[in-house]
Amino acid sequence: MDSLSQDPDFQATTFVVIDFETTTPPGVRPEPIDVAALWLHAPDGMLTRTGRRFQALIAPPAHAPF
Repeated sequence: MDSLSQDPDFQATTFVVIDFETTTPPGVRPEPIDVAALWLHAPDGMLTRTGRRFQALIAPPAHAPF
């Protein structure tokens, strides 16, 4: 096999990429403000979105800088 993208197991796998963002002002513990997820699949060796995605904004704490 020449590359991972041609591996049948790779092509059959769905990957979920998670993006988790926080605010971290000095002296204060990190607090979440945003989370997102994107589903990817590579049936032909090229990663493409499956159409599933998720995103949620979380209200920033009062001390968060704008």
